[in-house]
Amino acid sequence: MTPIDAYDLMLMMGLSSEANETKQLIFDSLSFNKNIEVQSFEITIRLLGGLLTAYQMDADKRFIFLAEDLGKRLVPVFNTPTGMPYRFVNLQSGKTRDSLNNPAEIGTALIEFGTLSKLTGNPIYI
Repeated sequence: MTPIDAYDLMLMMGLSSEANETKQLIFDSLSFNKNIEVQSFEITIRLLGGLLTAYQMDADKRFIFLAEDLGKRLVPVFNTPTGMPYRFVNLQSGKTRDSLNNPAEIGTALIEFGTLSKLTGNPIYI
């Protein structure tokens, strides 16, 4: 998570060399095709938000491709009777658990998923 979290700050600070190294690390190493369970809120605000910001600041389409891949893997959390997301999802299987969530975690997802829909033109995320 740290390289994605830090990338936009490196750009803002003019740390071009470090940003280029970080960008290459992200594209060479990042894959969401992992059989791991993640907390939707943390992954959404840190990874999805970071990738969307990186795309908006850098315009490298690989960032939006990664963001969309992640977004598709997170969408199962919204398949609930109420529409309020589950807390955890397996990135590979889409299996979800823990229906108890809090309003702050639910509300913040609107920003990232709305932005993903806007940037990709795919309404599935809103």
